[in-house]
Amino acid sequence: MIIGSDIDDTILSLIPRWIKAYNREFGDNLKPKDITDWDIARFVLPEAKEEIFKYIEAEDIFENAKPIEGAFKVFRTPDYLYKC
Repeated sequence: MIIGSDIDDTILSLIPRWIKAYNREFGDNLKPKDITDWDIARFVLPEAKEEIFKYIEAEDIFENAKPIEGAFKVFRTPDYLYKC
């Protein structure tokens, strides 16, 4: 059985690393709690609206993102697989 899953901010905590890289480059002080919508471009400086997505293309961003507590538990629970 193969299961596909969205991983950014469902399995892995991506926003903190994403925002840290953005803040460093653009001198902003955006915080993860400031992101209240799926469209992250709405929360960055105007000059960064196109650039904000380049950070998720970096090879290490997903590799170094921390798992969200309890997220992997769902994939280890056989009952979950049979309910789908």
